[in-house]
Amino acid sequence: MAPLTTIRIGGPAALFFKASSAEQLFRALVSARDLGLPHWLLGGGSNVVISDEGLDGLVVFDANRERLDFAEGQITVSSGFALRELVEECRRRRLSGFEFAAGIPGSVGGAVCGNAGAYGCSVGERLVEAEVWSPQCGVRRVPAEFFNFAYRDSVLKHEEGIVFSARFRVEPGQQEQIEAAMQANLKRRLERLPPPELPSAGSFFKNLPPERSGERRRAAGLFLEQAGVKGLRVGGAQVYEKHANIIVNRGGATARDVRTLAQKMKARVQERFGITLEEEARYLGTIT
Repeated sequence: MAPLTTIRIGGPAALFFKASSAEQLFRALVSARDLGLPHWLLGGGSNVVISDEGLDGLVVFDANRERLDFAEGQITVSSGFALRELVEECRRRRLSGFEFAAGIPGSVGGAVCGNAGAYGCSVGERLVEAEVWSPQCGVRRVPAEFFNFAYRDSVLKHEEGIVFSARFRVEPGQQEQIEAAMQANLKRRLERLPPPELPSAGSFFKNLPPERSGERRRAAGLFLEQAGVKGLRVGGAQVYEKHANIIVNRGGATARDVRTLAQKMKARVQERFGITLEEEARYLGTIT
């Protein structure tokens, strides 16, 4: 599984299926559920750390790219497209609204489930409706309110379900302004985040709620930096030197290395500030 994750960690899956359509996604995951098989849906592979022993059940890889449709002020895109592809299509068609997502890894389906975002903007704010499946409701179209979006969170992070496609709101824009905003956001990311060739899971811990209503969330990276975690290392896993909320794989890192390092980071912040950080990255499988 390691090559399918952005941190390049993970052992083999006992069963693996590449789903190239919404129908295949549905049949694979529902069949696994009916058979009592443990199962996971994997998209862009960001924000996950998979066990070195691998996964005992079925991993369904989302390669669903059936839809990429544009209508007046809206774009509908299948779950298996990379978020960067959506951003690029909007740029190419002079549509504004997704400049904030330039450089964010992962798939569209994963971005909806995790309410991906940056710089005070999020995917959930742009969502109009989505086609989903859940055990309770079957396959249906649901409005954005269905997801109960919160910071890096939605109902599908807590309940079983699949996103097949999503429809987003966009606005006509000026090519120069769209490209300038994208480049500015990419530059900010490149100044502080690891280059693409250095494996990482992205921001590891969630930012903290604001102290007062109306204020912005407090950056977890700031507390981690003040706790002195930059450069801290366990095995092949290391806290990135330019950003205290990112763990990188310096070569040969194991899931156990990452989890142990994350626990040390949390402990330092807890000891200094009395704050318990919550992982944004998810652990899959047994990591001892």
